Amino acid sequence: MGLANKHIVLGVTGGIAAYKSAELARRLRDRGARVRVVMTKGAEHFITPLTMQAVSSNPVHTSLLDPDAEAGMGHIELARWADAMLIAPACSRRPADHAVSCHAGRYIGSSRDESADVAGPGNPRQHRNPA
Repeated sequence: MGLANKHIVLGVTGGIAAYKSAELARRLRDRGARVRVVMTKGAEHFITPLTMQAVSSNPVHTSLLDPDAEAGMGHIELARWADAMLIAPACSRRPADHAVSCHAGRYIGSSRDESADVAGPGNPRQHRNPA
């Protein structure tokens, strides 16, 4: 899949695997994609918005109503900007429900015509656990 000049919104959720999202953003950019990041409050416990800003080269959205962006309906603008949305990591049994229900990610995801791609946890026990 060619990523040159593709616009990717990377939704980072809480969980120990959140640290891997920085590497993912870097690799997406290495392949030519333009990356913008949306983080949940839980994700901020594992990786900082400053780190994600550094690897994405764009400001990071950490709340739905960013005062700097809302004059232009920033949360909808981001959905329109995106060619694709990737939620990583998604750390629940029903990862899409968990990830897209998180503040800004929910509104960005629900404003898109296409669905979001979800990268589940790396631990196989989490895949099998019914909790």
